[in-house]
Amino acid sequence: MGAAAPMVRTKTPGVYRRGSRYVAVYRDADGKQRKASARTLDDARRLKREREVEASAGGGAKAQNETFHSYALSWMETFRGKRTQVRDRTRNDYVRHMERYALRFFSPRLKLRDLTPGHVDAFVQWLLDGKGGSELKSATVSRVLVPLRHCLDAARRDNLIVANPADGVSIPAQIAVEDRDPKAMTRDELRRILENVKPEWRLLFEVFASTGARWSEVVAWEKRDFDAERRVLMVRRTLHADGEHPVKTEASQRDISLSPALAEKLERHCERLDDHSYIFSNDGAALRYPQMRAEVLKPAAAAAGCEWVGFHNFRHTAASMMFEKTKNILEVQRLLGHSSASFTMRTYVHLLSKDDGVFLELDLGEAAGLA
Repeated sequence: MGAAAPMVRTKTPGVYRRGSRYVAVYRDADGKQRKASARTLDDARRLKREREVEASAGGGAKAQNETFHSYALSWMETFRGKRTQVRDRTRNDYVRHMERYALRFFSPRLKLRDLTPGHVDAFVQWLLDGKGGSELKSATVSRVLVPLRHCLDAARRDNLIVANPADGVSIPAQIAVEDRDPKAMTRDELRRILENVKPEWRLLFEVFASTGARWSEVVAWEKRDFDAERRVLMVRRTLHADGEHPVKTEASQRDISLSPALAEKLERHCERLDDHSYIFSNDGAALRYPQMRAEVLKPAAAAAGCEWVGFHNFRHTAASMMFEKTKNILEVQRLLGHSSASFTMRTYVHLLSKDDGVFLELDLGEAAGLA
């Protein structure tokens, strides 16, 4: 049997070439020198890093056997009770995103050390394709990835992985027309939808069209948020699946003026309600977005020939009406509760640059058929 080929140093300390293969030299948890063979130089470098991480993690057993699921569940529990600068609602969102998406997608048997950027890329595509329950837009996918990155960063700091596989993962841009150019309804389209919506929900949709408020703001409104004397609805909180939360920014906390006709209708509607009752509810219970979309909005939109209309299009319509009325982007910003006028400008720049549609020309309340 011939002598083994000599080990030749490479530019990477602790990695040698021997014949047609490479050797990684490292020390185990007991400090003993070990050698491992690899086919390529990159493989040897990676192998050396992994073995050193395993050794520093205490004998390598934890790094070898820890699954993504077990580590993520432990991280979520620690993160949930950890005192940080992260808002309580954001912390709860992180945990909810991990439970709803990451823990459903990644196999319970997947070892943490085996999780690669390819796995994360597949996770992103799974989210975009709607295989997690509903198609998510790129912005939402970005939010879902945030807690995953935090979790894997913690695993890296714990020396369980060498690098964060979620770092550098890109999210394909979505170029749907609705995203590039928010679509408002014309006066006729809005009137047709209001005519076709179930009578018991018509006032709700008039409020959506007149105020430009977000879904989470509208469904959180209680009788105490309506000042009939001043004819305003006050935005102070939002309602989500995990409960009520204060508005996130100072700009979101705002008073939205109503037309006299809409204020009168709302006052009559609120007469039978307690101060802490939701203005719009399902027999006292909070409205649920999927149910209202499927059972109320979509049938009305289809009957009106406006299948493309979603709840957010009412917000775009209100913005368009406000700009048509005032020609002032700052008024649109205040109506919508945006933190910066530059964001409003980027979102609604088409209102400034073209006039190729018949936007609602009357006052907000009148345009929604409230006068």
